[in-house]
Amino acid sequence: NTVNPYKLDEVVDIAAGGRHSVALTASGAVYTWGDNDHGQLGQGMNVPAAWQPRELLSGKNPDSSYNPAVENTDNMTDKYTFAHDHTVVAIAAGYTHTLILVDENTNEGDNGNVYAFGYNYWGSLGNGTQADAWFPTRVKTTQNTAGAAVDLEHIAGIAAGAYASYAFTADGQVYTWGQNTYGQLADGSAATKLYAAVNYFDQNTDNENDDDFVTGGDQSGLPTQQGEGYLTDIRSIAVGSEHSVMIRDDGFVLTSGRNDHGQLGGSALPSV
Repeated sequence: NTVNPYKLDEVVDIAAGGRHSVALTASGAVYTWGDNDHGQLGQGMNVPAAWQPRELLSGKNPDSSYNPAVENTDNMTDKYTFAHDHTVVAIAAGYTHTLILVDENTNEGDNGNVYAFGYNYWGSLGNGTQADAWFPTRVKTTQNTAGAAVDLEHIAGIAAGAYASYAFTADGQVYTWGQNTYGQLADGSAATKLYAAVNYFDQNTDNENDDDFVTGGDQSGLPTQQGEGYLTDIRSIAVGSEHSVMIRDDGFVLTSGRNDHGQLGGSALPSV
């Protein structure tokens, strides 16, 4: 409401992207404001920018399943607040995209899913396309197979880099998607991912300094053959523009991505 400003209160979490801001209230509602040039506010195409907080919207066509070509416009039969049928428990903001995590037990059909909206050239939204989304869309995964993509479920936490996205489950399994130019997805490759993929990395935590910093892979940035496996037991993820930092249950810190300024905290390694 730009005519009669109001106080945004009962906020329990906040996030900031390149030119947009996100807030989560105690009731599970999400408010966004700032630049909306790629849909990162979740307000539709008719809102180029919001100077004050606006509640996140759902854009749905009840006569069809999700279709980005239809639902990323404002020509839809139904548009209403996202909190009408979802309870959000976590938020994260990339440079021009936004992630939200919905509660697993509150609303019918919600199973700890991740929704994403905004800029998607690098696959930051994890829906299998490179089309921007102007309203929340569910992140999908193929579980690292050639099979059909399914909703990403049972997620406990999320994080976002500039154009990369991260999620982890209650048992510490990690999913990543989006830009991976510098290895910031921590999967031993530099391949961009359009769907959420289960992380696979070198589990050998030995290093010459015997410290608590671990970078997954050799000088090439590829995982070594010794001790490979799925990344597990992660309890927290923080992400910079092009690097990621993860805490494991045993207290080890794992870093991956761009390292031109020593972001990875270990030896003078290349980006991995």
